Amino acid sequence: MENFTRRKLSEYWMFISKSLNHFVRSVTNVKHYRVNSHSILAFIKKTFLIILFIFSVLTQL
Repeated sequence: MENFTRRKLSEYWMFISKSLNHFVRSVTNVKHYRVNSHSILAFIKKTFLIILFIFSVLTQL
């Protein structure tokens, strides 16, 4: 059970770090193009999903 939880946490961490890398890349890319409303909505949705994942993991521990 503990092993399963640890594996799930590492999966979540991989996902979160990948999303953070994507976020950093998109922030650095903002200089090169104008941000349209669609990308802002997508970013908000992604951030909300990440927060939801973290919350669900914390409540299951």
